[in-house]
Amino acid sequence: MPRLFALLLLCLTLLTASCKKDSTSPVPELEGRWDFESCTIYEYSSDDKLIDQRNWPLPPHYIVFSAGMITKYDATTNLKNDERPYTHEGNILRYPSFPKGDLNIVELTTNKLTLLGNKEPNDIPGHYIVAELKHTR
Repeated sequence: MPRLFALLLLCLTLLTASCKKDSTSPVPELEGRWDFESCTIYEYSSDDKLIDQRNWPLPPHYIVFSAGMITKYDATTNLKNDERPYTHEGNILRYPSFPKGDLNIVELTTNKLTLLGNKEPNDIPGHYIVAELKHTR
């Protein structure tokens, strides 16, 4: 009888220990307005070593993600500059009509969105650049 009681107690302990609440937080929403903060250009050599990094001045703007469309607005006039379809697959934003290709979501929180562009050839053979775009809400 003591063995049965000990076995029952062990099973109950293991059962309650394995039934913890799932602490995964919900994924923040991409849809909505994102205000442009900065664009940084990273330049790499052919052996993937960082050569240079510099801020790239872009006009003040914001983007709005909604129902498969991304719309860019001038932050000063609120006039629409551009609108393109996109799809969101995991951490990748795909733009079929955008010549520079897809963007990778590096960080997505409630108030912060960081996007990283694909490698683009530079003027020096074998060298490439990558753009990092930061937005906030």
